[in-house]
Amino acid sequence: MTDINAVIRTIRQAEEVHKVLEGMKRHQRTSTGPRSRTSTIGSPVDLGMLDLADDIKASLQGWARLVEEETEEPLQDLRDMDVVGQWLRVRATWIAGADWAEDMLSELSGHTRRAIGMLGLLPARMRMPEPCDCGAEQWLYHERPPFVRCKADHVSGIVSHLQGRGVESVSQMQAAWVLGCSQSSVARRIKRGELHPGTKGGVMVDSLRDALAEEVAPG
Repeated sequence: MTDINAVIRTIRQAEEVHKVLEGMKRHQRTSTGPRSRTSTIGSPVDLGMLDLADDIKASLQGWARLVEEETEEPLQDLRDMDVVGQWLRVRATWIAGADWAEDMLSELSGHTRRAIGMLGLLPARMRMPEPCDCGAEQWLYHERPPFVRCKADHVSGIVSHLQGRGVESVSQMQAAWVLGCSQSSVARRIKRGELHPGTKGGVMVDSLRDALAEEVAPG
């Protein structure tokens, strides 16, 4: 019998990689129009990496169909990947006992390793203190340019996201996460006047917005 925790972990990893790639693909389309051979997010990205999102989706859907057929337990929405992933994870014990479980884990792990290999690393992320406008929790992904994605897959650029938020300052650690640098680098930028100090030694959000706007401004 396959390890149950390995089943859950592999499905979760495939889900997360799929969401990251979908977020990158959507952000690229809204930023640059039709897809090209290079991405405005991070280093140049070929279409093969972005198409991995479709491969992972098809793989998860295919295994879900097999589980649905063999268990005769209906899956309500095969198009919603959050539903598919949760539905599979709930049935991890049953999947672990199937004779094809190792094949499933091998296929999903292969997609995940390929994506991480192409990305270098999955984008670092931090949980945002406030929920999305839709009410779902959301994360900041530290790509160039950075973007925000919520659990409901709403994606926005960080500069536009920060506009109109009520928070006046963030900690130096939070600023470092947002800027994708070290906390000591943030402290040096405050000393140089590039960032404005906020309450309790933090950083004013206005100056953080300005710094981000400079980083993502075209050439």
